[in-house]
Amino acid sequence: MCSMELVKPFAQLSHLLRIGKIKWLLGILGFISFYGMGIEKVFSMPWPEQDVRCIEVSKKQKLPVKFKTRGKPKRARWEQVDRVLTDIGEDIKQVSCQFSFDSMFKTKEKELYIPLTNNVIRMVKDEVLRGLSVFYQSGEAVGKYVSRVTYERSGGLYAKDSYTLYSFRFRNEDGQVIVVGHDLLLDTFVIRWSDIHNRIALSSQSAVLK
Repeated sequence: MCSMELVKPFAQLSHLLRIGKIKWLLGILGFISFYGMGIEKVFSMPWPEQDVRCIEVSKKQKLPVKFKTRGKPKRARWEQVDRVLTDIGEDIKQVSCQFSFDSMFKTKEKELYIPLTNNVIRMVKDEVLRGLSVFYQSGEAVGKYVSRVTYERSGGLYAKDSYTLYSFRFRNEDGQVIVVGHDLLLDTFVIRWSDIHNRIALSSQSAVLK
């Protein structure tokens, strides 16, 4: 039976695998092999501070969060997706962390769509979304994601400050590049969870988090 001292390190090991710290782990395993160190000695070594802080972020946000859904075909609720992304984005501004979609969210649905909200487009790196199939919320395919676009909008008649709204362009079957527009997207356009689940959703290196 495993001692309680080994439970926490193994949990950390599992989490690091999920958030993309593969290179770091491979380096540790190579170090073990070269020097003939016992695994129990490695787990008794201090974990890098940044990795520990990333685990703390995960615990604070109670990740992975179970998707709430609506509609047919089922799509994740845009309000929940935006909230989780925003909260984690705030927590990792000062920490070197990255989280894949499936380290942040979980579901048992075999077919699920994820909304391309303005916030998703703002916070997820463009190269992560590039080339993905985009659908209307009805499930009808519209084309392939090309890149984000930005619009400057005023705060209204009595507001002095303007703000940036993030939208996107896609390429349809005829090869035409179409800009979605400058309205709030909410869940008008969606992507498949099966296409995105193992990609990096958030990284502290992303410019929009700085």
